[in-house]
Amino acid sequence: MDAQMNPMVKMLLYVAIFISQLLCGLATVTSASRMLFAFSRDDGIPFASKALARVSPAHRTPVAAIWSSAILSVLFVWFTSAITIAGTPAYSIVVSCTVIFLFLSFTVPIVLGLIAIGGPKWPHMGPWSMGAGNYKIVSVLVIIAMAILFYIGIQPPNDKALEVTVGFLVLALVIWFAIENRRFKGPPIGDEIKRRMSAIHAAEKAVGEKVNVEL
Repeated sequence: MDAQMNPMVKMLLYVAIFISQLLCGLATVTSASRMLFAFSRDDGIPFASKALARVSPAHRTPVAAIWSSAILSVLFVWFTSAITIAGTPAYSIVVSCTVIFLFLSFTVPIVLGLIAIGGPKWPHMGPWSMGAGNYKIVSVLVIIAMAILFYIGIQPPNDKALEVTVGFLVLALVIWFAIENRRFKGPPIGDEIKRRMSAIHAAEKAVGEKVNVEL
């Protein structure tokens, strides 16, 4: 860009890229903090759920979850930028892994939906329906697209991303079957939903929120 572009155009592009990356980073950290809070609220984070699920009465936000996500994000960039694996910065490899896991998180429910649609567990679609036939076609196309992105993500110089991804999947399965499937109860269902909503409304009322929701 320094050799080929007009300096003014180059600067405008740099500013646009900076703003785009800033907004992308803010969105990522924001979503991460919301997920960390949600998992903690359901006791999904071992040893730290109670602290991370606490909402500040003054700010009315999950302060611990927000700051934990922000600090971990900074440490992630710092440590992975300083480490090199087989000549490739670890940051580049881990970013490929995060993209792979992001698309896997989309793919799993789509595949399960493709299996369940029309069956006893999902006999018909909800009000926002494209029809079971169109859903199946779109699902297959999406799965193919995600497979292509997965293939791209593990190409050199990020070929180590495949090993890291498989390693994390194996580690997650071991932790789940060894510990978490007995400890973690999952999201609330049945009467637990009503109890949870009552607790949320009580907390909101305590900080001055108007609650007009019937349980």
